[in-house]
Amino acid sequence: MKTAERVLSVGRRYLGENPLILVIVAVAIVIWMIQPRFLSAYNIITVLRQAALLGILSVGMTFVIVSGGVDLSVGSLMALTSVVVAGLYAYGGVNIWISAAIGLCVGAASGAIIAMLISRFKVAPFLATLAFLGILRGIDLVVTDSQPINGLPNEFLWLGRGSILGIPVPVLIWLALLVAATLFQEFHRYGRSLVAVGGNEEAARFSGINVTAIIFITYVFNGVLASLTGVLYTARLNSGLPMLGETFELITIAAVCTGGASLLGGKGKVMGGALGAILVTILYNAMSLIGLSTFLQQIAVGVILIAAVAITVSRTSRKLSLA
Repeated sequence: MKTAERVLSVGRRYLGENPLILVIVAVAIVIWMIQPRFLSAYNIITVLRQAALLGILSVGMTFVIVSGGVDLSVGSLMALTSVVVAGLYAYGGVNIWISAAIGLCVGAASGAIIAMLISRFKVAPFLATLAFLGILRGIDLVVTDSQPINGLPNEFLWLGRGSILGIPVPVLIWLALLVAATLFQEFHRYGRSLVAVGGNEEAARFSGINVTAIIFITYVFNGVLASLTGVLYTARLNSGLPMLGETFELITIAAVCTGGASLLGGKGKVMGGALGAILVTILYNAMSLIGLSTFLQQIAVGVILIAAVAITVSRTSRKLSLA
């Protein structure tokens, strides 16, 4: 009996810390009542696969936002990675797995340059990553002449389309990243330093934290995850797409902020970002099932982002007023 009570106590505390779980359940029930196909096995697998790809992006974006920054270049970086991987294989004859590794290096290099602009040259994260959004997207379009690159090998496609014991490969990759990132955030000194930098960068610097190193690690990690998402999308779609990832930066920010992260920095959990990714994916999936146009879907994402920002600001203001 005591064990059952302890489990219930832990469950209640967890739900209290992650109220988005109840929101997801309520939304799923409403959608199922409107469209019974929502809970079909096929659609559940589809939702999980889509949530995993957005969820991988949300892991890196959570760290960036907690650090007090933002990254608007992740969608363009996904596209550049996709073009690099497919192009090296199709036109350069490079082994597909080496091409994928080079794609991840592109993400790391992009993150490193952004981190240098922010930490060394004091460029605001918004401006630095907005500039990279345009630069990376421009490179994609110039190199490919806006044309997709097709013809990837079947063993590579397994990354985006395959499954293990019925669980899609991208979902397994996402779960592994979630576990590792959560442990890193909760128990490693990097996690505490990240919160300190996002809360007050100058105070963190005076307390002995290497702010430059924290920003560097954060943006490189985020860049690698954006490129990993690009690799997985390329494998799923069997094509290198120069227009891949459009609006993904906004969708990812919406997911992370909906999951409880503060755009002002210093607050946010990886698991919250994961729940936000699931909610956003469910909403997108529901809109598709009921036949809502893609234009209206974009409006809905904008509304979600505005609501997330409003909630974040109001919570922060309330805490400051009570302090």
